[in-house]
Formats: sequence, C-alpha cells, structure tokens
Amino acid sequence: MISTSSPLQVAALYRFARIEDREAVRARLEQLCAPDVRGILLVAHEGLNGTIAGPPEAITRVLDGIRA
Repeated sequence: MISTSSPLQVAALYRFARIEDREAVRARLEQLCAPDVRGILLVAHEGLNGTIAGPPEAITRVLDGIRA
C-alpha cells in the first residue's frame, strides 16, 4: 500500500519498439512495479504507453527497467 504521507512521482511514458512477446514484457513490468507503483501500462506489438505513480525511487526503478 502507498502511504499518503510519502511523496509521489508521476511518469507519463511511451516507447516505440517491436514487442514480439507481450506476455513476457507484461510479466516483467508487473515485477518492476510491485508492490509500490500504480497506474496503467499498455503493451502492444508496436510498443509501450502509460502513466504510473509511486515513490520517486520506485519510478526510477521502473523507468530504468524499461530502458534496459
């Protein structure tokens, strides 16, 4: 659960990339986001799009994972 007293960061993002195995990408994103990042990430064959929110260090973790 996200504490309402801690600072939150919001990230709106997209990345165009050919994604062959959307299920594998979805599972990886779910791991990166758990347990403290919330939002919507759409995974399509042509890329990723979404908005997420959470503690700044968690957002950095997710964005670094997407960039990797």
